Amino acid sequence: MFTNISKKVTHMMIITKGDPVKSVLAGDCRPNEVEIFQSPSGYTGGHVPKYTVQITNMAAKVSSVHDIHVACGEFSSTMQVDPKVFLRLQNNDCLVKDGGEMKVGEIISFDYANILPYKLVTSSVEC
Repeated sequence: MFTNISKKVTHMMIITKGDPVKSVLAGDCRPNEVEIFQSPSGYTGGHVPKYTVQITNMAAKVSSVHDIHVACGEFSSTMQVDPKVFLRLQNNDCLVKDGGEMKVGEIISFDYANILPYKLVTSSVEC
């Protein structure tokens, strides 16, 4: 066992295949603590499938997170999505809540419409 270690880990690197290196403060918040759920929710007037997305801050060690980025592919919708709620910045990079604070337990919800659902995964957060 390592019983003689006196330095506290304050920074770690998370490397995920195909994504840029992401830096996260150890013990504070991690992208996987902002959970994204989506489900089919009917059809638009033009018979395009509609999906409801819920983004929840489940962080346990901080009171809030901000600057939440989502890997979102080429996200687009045939119905308008409020850009202050969810905005595609560039390919595979969407911003939640205009980068603003999201408190623990807070849920952000929006609908979008597209032939197929997008895979949405939290890619980075700030504490």
